[in-house]
Amino acid sequence: MKRIFTLAILSCLFIGSISAESQYRKKTFDLFVTGNILQWEKVIDTMKNDPSCQSIEDKEELLSYYYGLVGHLIDIKDKKHARKVLDDALSIIKPLADENPENGRLSGLMANFQGFQIALSPLKATTLARSMLQHANKAEKISPDDPDVNIWSANILFYMPNVFGGDSQLSREYYRKALRLYEENEALRSNNWMYLQLIITLGLVEDVSDPVAVVQQLGVMQPNADGSFDTTSRVTRQMAATVLLRLLRQSNVVFEADMSMLDRYPDSASISDWAREAVAMMTQYDLMNGTTKGFEPKKDMTLEQCLVLLTRICEF
Repeated sequence: MKRIFTLAILSCLFIGSISAESQYRKKTFDLFVTGNILQWEKVIDTMKNDPSCQSIEDKEELLSYYYGLVGHLIDIKDKKHARKVLDDALSIIKPLADENPENGRLSGLMANFQGFQIALSPLKATTLARSMLQHANKAEKISPDDPDVNIWSANILFYMPNVFGGDSQLSREYYRKALRLYEENEALRSNNWMYLQLIITLGLVEDVSDPVAVVQQLGVMQPNADGSFDTTSRVTRQMAATVLLRLLRQSNVVFEADMSMLDRYPDSASISDWAREAVAMMTQYDLMNGTTKGFEPKKDMTLEQCLVLLTRICEF
């Protein structure tokens, strides 16, 4: 997230709105990282009623949180709650989209909200599928280089049955394009839950039976000089922790490790200096746990196991 500096009195006229937006973005990201997405509802309610967050950009940001929360509720099978939150989101986006027909982000969000309506009530596909695809196509035409729009278009293509226009292969191309666009813009990646979710999604939609292809796509491990990966070689648990931390830091957020986490391991002194922060971080966020003997930092893992661990980071 960009730092905001008060360089002149004039900037004070804008600092309130920018700070509020930054605060919500940081808060939702932190909750996402710690697996507390349900707490987004409180953030959404606060932002929705914040008088300094009423611009079109603020509403787009707010709606992106609705999008994430509804998707999560559907994932955990809480359809009743999902419908309630979705209805609230639709009450905001419908008039906003009507007033801004050339806004690609709103069109992309509308397509996904209609997709959620179909997911919650499949019979609605007969009346909403065409509109959903039209919104998705419109969003892509208006904002082809917006990574979020590419994600929203990919979602429609991936989850929609082929008979209604779904195309899983094309969806992967959109997801990959979104990743490239994010990688080109550091500011877009910072404190952005959608960027981290994209990395997780790529691990799901790619062929996870070939985890090497996934990490090559994500760029979190370096191959041999000839470009190959030797999946029969072995790495240690502390090396695996370091690779996972590298993946998390693709989000461009400065994760502060709680080094006291190492105290829970009786063998913490055997953790190499270069891996201590990573082991603390993995422990802090429950991505890796110890064994009955401690963390066993130098215990061998196959590289294949490490790569599968990367593709399963979605459990985080």
